[in-house]
Amino acid sequence: MIDDPESLKSIIEDLNNKHKPELAHKLLEYYYTRCETLGDYDTIGYLALKLSYTNISLKAAESAYSVAEKPHEIYAARSNLQKAYYAANYPEKSIFYTKLNLEMYPDDFVSRTSLIAAMKQNGQREEAEKLTDDLIKEGLSDKEKRDIRSMHSHKILRSGKTGKGIDYFLGTKYKRDKPTSFHLMGMKRWDGVPMKGKNLYLYNGGGYGDEFINIRFMEHVKELGMNPILYSNLKRDDSLEIFARCGYNVTTRLDDIDKTAPHTELMTLPVDLNLTEKDLWRGPYIKPLNQKKNKLKSKKFKIGIKCNGNPFFAQDVFRSIPIEQMLSVIPEEAEVYYFDLDKEHPKTIGMKDRINNWDDTLDYISQMDVIFSSCTSLVHASGAMGVPTIVCTPILEYYIWTSSRTDNSTPWYGDNFWVIKQTKVRDWKEPLENAGKLIRNLMNENRRDNKNA
Repeated sequence: MIDDPESLKSIIEDLNNKHKPELAHKLLEYYYTRCETLGDYDTIGYLALKLSYTNISLKAAESAYSVAEKPHEIYAARSNLQKAYYAANYPEKSIFYTKLNLEMYPDDFVSRTSLIAAMKQNGQREEAEKLTDDLIKEGLSDKEKRDIRSMHSHKILRSGKTGKGIDYFLGTKYKRDKPTSFHLMGMKRWDGVPMKGKNLYLYNGGGYGDEFINIRFMEHVKELGMNPILYSNLKRDDSLEIFARCGYNVTTRLDDIDKTAPHTELMTLPVDLNLTEKDLWRGPYIKPLNQKKNKLKSKKFKIGIKCNGNPFFAQDVFRSIPIEQMLSVIPEEAEVYYFDLDKEHPKTIGMKDRINNWDDTLDYISQMDVIFSSCTSLVHASGAMGVPTIVCTPILEYYIWTSSRTDNSTPWYGDNFWVIKQTKVRDWKEPLENAGKLIRNLMNENRRDNKNA
């Protein structure tokens, strides 16, 4: 039994805030074994789901459902099961339990939106978007309108209205007054109107991939006559050094900030600038150092691969691909470099002992004939450099992979970047087979080019 749930919550959240997810995960695993009551399982399930520990949240939700007795307990347990199965990438099970709850309360807004989200995750996009449209036509409260915006985002993105679609996806319209260091200093949020001669401070609150995606838009701000400055307190000196070297102004010092200047977030620049698809790509904007120590001597066709990203990222389970499946579609004559800093595989050349920072990573990316990865920061770094890249994305895709295009190209990167999307949940067979064909075509082109050189 968990004696002090509130203290446990404080400890787990403190560990997570101090970037110690492995320790928080072990602690939750231990306390799950101590659970006896419905309240115990709810506490563990809540914390695990909040911190994206999908295996624990699913076990806790299933256990809670098994001991729930009263109707309101069963309803709440089903709601938690729905969330846990969604987070674990089992949308069909999420749909099943949500529909059971809708039989009890057919007009419940949360259950209806949960059903829509799970259907999208399950590949039932058209049906889900029709339900969304029907729901929007009903008289919704302001809060309900805010909550449903993200479900409408992909439809807007497919119309080519990138800035508006990202606004809906991220909820930026309703987060503009979210307290940050800038707000505490009395600084105003930028409204997108040019302020010539003014600094514009950009808060860096996303992951490495988000940095590589959005750093390009600082050039757009410069063209408005403003001086964009990226501020970060995330202790990512290696990526900040790259951006500074590539001509972007960065700082980690709050003391240096001009408090009369406006601010916004790096990730919301496309929203602030009201960008459309035609505004996204202007050519490569990140360059490697090309350090001598990282020079590869092999003349073979080189493929850099990565199968998954941060395991504690909420949607990593959606995008992770088993390495054996990826390797099965790569021709044996190719040389495969495994860009994972924690793992190795006997059929690949491991990079974990070669890479110490992002400059090393960029050096090796630049020498690959193609980068082949799931949806990770690696593909955004290679795309930003103009290196040929193939990314396999899940059904429930990140906003950057949704556009008006119906082929495998993307307006975010150049003509040598391919996005191959999953069509069945948890099934990578089809996208990987298509990626394999593309890799073989690139290898054949490489042979012809070398023969004619």
